[in-house]
Amino acid sequence: MPFTTGSSINLDGIYALSPEGQLLWKAPLPFGPVVAAPTLAPSGTLYAASQSGKLFALDTSGNLIWQSVSTKRKFFTPPALGDGDALYVTDDFSDLFAFAPSLGANIASWGRR
Repeated sequence: MPFTTGSSINLDGIYALSPEGQLLWKAPLPFGPVVAAPTLAPSGTLYAASQSGKLFALDTSGNLIWQSVSTKRKFFTPPALGDGDALYVTDDFSDLFAFAPSLGANIASWGRR
């Protein structure tokens, strides 16, 4: 199932399309614009990183199922999947942030301070 956030910056939502291009669902962006492509996990969960510094997850119907705490940094890269439910994303300063939805909304970060 292809996903899109529309143009380079979309303020309207994330869309799921069928292989034929039919709209399956549209989810609002709860935490501001998403610039980078969302990441689709093998489970079907879609992860997206917002410019407001939050990572969030949508289920296969477009429902919000998880959100991180705010990093107060802007994310411009797609979340990278790690072992288990580990997620990694960089901010606009190239700092690295790690998330694990099964552990809650908290984060670990590495980089310049």
